[in-house]
Amino acid sequence: MLLEKPMSGYDIKQYIEIHFPFFFVASYGTIYPTLNKMEKEGYITKQLQIQEGKPNKNVYSITEKGKEAFRAYLDSPVEPLSIRFDFIMRMHFGHHAEMDKIILWIEEEIRRTKLAIAHIEEVNRLEEKRMTPTKKICYRVGINHYTNYLATMEEALQELKASLID
Repeated sequence: MLLEKPMSGYDIKQYIEIHFPFFFVASYGTIYPTLNKMEKEGYITKQLQIQEGKPNKNVYSITEKGKEAFRAYLDSPVEPLSIRFDFIMRMHFGHHAEMDKIILWIEEEIRRTKLAIAHIEEVNRLEEKRMTPTKKICYRVGINHYTNYLATMEEALQELKASLID
């Protein structure tokens, strides 16, 4: 992100939430320690920006060393997919829970998934003309992932509810 422009930790968090919601999650507790580590290693610099009427903020910029490290990252082998998926873990052990609770979990997951799809589609619509071809791929993957996931969850919910009637 800092290759594109200097940013504060807050700006980075907002960018992640807007553009990466379906494939990367980062809290301030992850962002600021990472920025501090990157600064110590010489990958970025920090400049205090004085603001009137608001607290001052640190704005981070990438250094040449940081650009080299990023290029090395892009040249490195792609890491295997890494997933931590609480909902699926609960489904795996769902036979230990009450059916009403499982149905609530699925309904909530459907609600969150619909919100995620709406968010991705909205950002895609607003940014589409400015997107690079590779960013367009990211959004297509996100939309397809969530759309297929939603269909599976809705089908599963119907099956579970039907099994209660039988």
